[in-house]
Formats: sequence, structure tokens, C-alpha cells
Amino acid sequence: MHLCGPTADRCFRNLRKVLGKTEPRLQQIRQTHKLRGSPEFRSPCDGNSANGSTLVLDDELHQKDWKMRRFLVAGNWKMNTNRQTGVALAKELAAVAKMQEPGVEVLVCPPYPYLLPVGEALQGSAVQLGAQDVYFEAPGAFTGEIAVDMLKDCGCGYVLIGHSERRHVMGETDEIINRKVVASIAGGLNVVLCVGELLSEREAGQTETVLDRQMAGGLKGVSETDAAKVVIAYEPVWAIGTGVTASPEQAESAHEHLRKWLTTRYNAEFSSRMRILYGGSVKADNAESLLGQPNVDGALVGGASLKSASFVPIIDAARKLAK
Repeated sequence: MHLCGPTADRCFRNLRKVLGKTEPRLQQIRQTHKLRGSPEFRSPCDGNSANGSTLVLDDELHQKDWKMRRFLVAGNWKMNTNRQTGVALAKELAAVAKMQEPGVEVLVCPPYPYLLPVGEALQGSAVQLGAQDVYFEAPGAFTGEIAVDMLKDCGCGYVLIGHSERRHVMGETDEIINRKVVASIAGGLNVVLCVGELLSEREAGQTETVLDRQMAGGLKGVSETDAAKVVIAYEPVWAIGTGVTASPEQAESAHEHLRKWLTTRYNAEFSSRMRILYGGSVKADNAESLLGQPNVDGALVGGASLKSASFVPIIDAARKLAK
């Protein structure tokens, strides 16, 4: 199917109004002259091309485009809330995310003791339940650990793995993280694999080297089929809980690098489908600018996820961009 207009430039001006994304993404579309999107974006221009230029809609490839990567807004409650406050927060979120939405998915990860009551409070809503960590062994003599099967039994569909606090406070290595990733996928959980650099590493110009190492370590031996159950979360450690947020340009640069890594490790088609979240002091006032970047597909939210008044606006920012 071909879409054309009075001129190629007019087509792209109309596309800019429809897509509402950034100039770099429009330049990418301009270079390929392919519009890959959902059916509602099939008529951005009209008439016949005066110069023979055409804008091609590639129906087979539309799901690979950024527009078709469903936003994921995930709340990591860390070691916060109690049973009462956790359940109350879950009910508030369930009330604002009652039904599945084509453009946005919502996830909360409460502390282990509250998985069951929070899960019960979320029943009937579109909010997903996840855990903050897991162990890679089957149930057995591992005091204090939680098995994949146990999380599944509690209703979890997701698990966070490799969060910076697990890496840098608890001392988890890439090898341990990889074993958790492999075990979680095998057990039927979706994985949010967290990667990110320390401030000292960024200042030394090692951001991409660190990301490459963590990605290679975390996804070692993970096939393309299994990696489809993984979401990547880029969380610059220097921006977590500090109030300092990576600029949209810094976030986009890291996310673009991660997507290129996925292209090299797997292939371009797979890479274009992989969701990459940003995590690091995401708040209502910066969510739209961060999520509006071409390679940012959602947010892993810490402190702002502990109150619906600060978490819901982040969800709403994703909803706005997904329209």
C-alpha cells in the first residue's frame, strides 16, 4: 500500500502532527520512506505525488516500530509500605487502571510479605503483579530465598532482576543475575533486567562498556525466543533516589546503545520489539519528556510509585504519548 501527497515534505509535516514524536525519529522515517504503524496512521497525506515520491506503509513490519512497543510503567516499592498502606495503594491504582489498554501496561512490585494481599486488591484490574527479586534454585534448603514457583503461586507475572541495589548493595554478580534470568524465564515469569552505570563509570566514559558487560552477562545463553520474555530497564545508578535525573538526551543515548547491542546480539527485527524502560528519579514533571524519546518504552519508578498521586501522572504521561 502506498501513501502519497503533494510533496514528500508535506507528508512528513503531516506525520509530525500525527506521530508527535521527535525530529530524529522523523528523520529516520524520512530516510527509509516507510511508515510502520498501526492502521489509524494510514492516511497522513493525500493526493498524488508531484515528483514521484511515495511514502510506503509496510503492514508486515508495523509491529516493529516504536509506536507499537507498548509502554510499561512499573512501580518498584522496594522495602516500603506495610500491609495496610500497600493494599490501599493497590486499590487506588486498580481504580485508575480497570481495563487493559493497547498502549500502556502497568506493573507494581511490592515487598514479598504483601504479594498476596496486594494481588488480591488488584484482582479484576489491568495492573500486573511482580516481585523485586527471586532465587535461581528450585524449592529446597535455601533459607531466606524465594523460588520462581513460589512467585508464580502468589500470582506474579513479572520479576525484577539485577536492580542496582542488588548489584551494588547486595553484591550480586552478572553470573548470579544470569542464573536468575534463565530460571525465571524457564519457570514462566517475565523478567525486567536492570542495567546501569555508576557515576564514576559515567565520568570515566565507561557507560557503554558497562552496559555491554551487564547485557552480555545477564543474557548469556538466552535465546531469542526466551529473550522475548525480557524487558530491559536502564537505570543510571547516579540518578536513583538522588533527585538527579538523566536528561532526555542522556536517556535516549543509552537506550539507543542498548537497542544497537540487541541488534548485534540477536537481530534488528527482535531489537525493534524489545521494550527498554528508563529508571532513575522519574516523576510526574519529567515523565513525558523521558517517555517521549524514540527508544524509551516506559519507566521503572521508585519513590514516586509509593503514592497514587505521584504515580498515576506518570501512567497518564504514557497514555498521552500512546494515543
